[in-house]
Amino acid sequence: MSGTITVEQALKKGLWHVKVPLVLIFGGFLAACTIVAYFTGIELYYGTLTGFVLGGLAAFLLSSYLTARWRIWAFTNVDDVHELRQAAITEQLMPADGSWFGKNELISVTIKAQLLELGSRFSEPYAFNDDYTLPDEVVLYKYPYTLIIIGGITILFGCVTFMISAAAGSALILTGAGILMLNQKFVKATPGKNPFITIGNKGIKIEQGELQGWKDVRNERIVWERTGKNRYYYLIFDHHGGSERINLTNAGIKTSYLNHLLYVYRHRNMQHKTH
Repeated sequence: MSGTITVEQALKKGLWHVKVPLVLIFGGFLAACTIVAYFTGIELYYGTLTGFVLGGLAAFLLSSYLTARWRIWAFTNVDDVHELRQAAITEQLMPADGSWFGKNELISVTIKAQLLELGSRFSEPYAFNDDYTLPDEVVLYKYPYTLIIIGGITILFGCVTFMISAAAGSALILTGAGILMLNQKFVKATPGKNPFITIGNKGIKIEQGELQGWKDVRNERIVWERTGKNRYYYLIFDHHGGSERINLTNAGIKTSYLNHLLYVYRHRNMQHKTH
């Protein structure tokens, strides 16, 4: 079986068909409960808390169905299912093997059977399709996106507040937009910083580290871990001198792009060895 959709295209569809609906459902419950509390005289705190609980529960119950349907479409239409699986786990569009969520997905027997059938694609003859748009080496710089998160949250609360008070909501939305513009100026003003990660045909080099050749690099992957309410992303790999664990959470590097680089350069190196 071969597909006609790229991994990047599949991930983008996963964003719009899985993540965006879940965010809208959560935000919808939050806004609705807050508005109901305001107009009925209930303390706004209780309305917001109820919105968080109901929105979170609704998003959790729907997430299994949405992710399963996306996986059926993606693994049917994407050519390189090996890269897709690696990227989908990182982007939380499918559960990792052995995870609690993977063992307790709320999906029908029919959908589960379809997913098991598609799993047979991993036993098909494997052929690596190189990405010729990538040069011999790519240099990535650290661009913190903390301000993007703060600006986005400010705009979100501004939209909710606007339904109650147009003046206060507008002020929050404009403040959030100003924060986002400030972040863009910060990024453009710091283009000459030391490379954060360099990855290419020869191997991987991290900030203030030595180049690790692909023959010495093992188990390279991007993982996410939850600590309390916070979620952190890491680039992890082992090498002859030990192991590396690089925090990507506030680096401003798109994890799907980094996953693609790891996959392509690793397999490009393996391919050259066979010739």
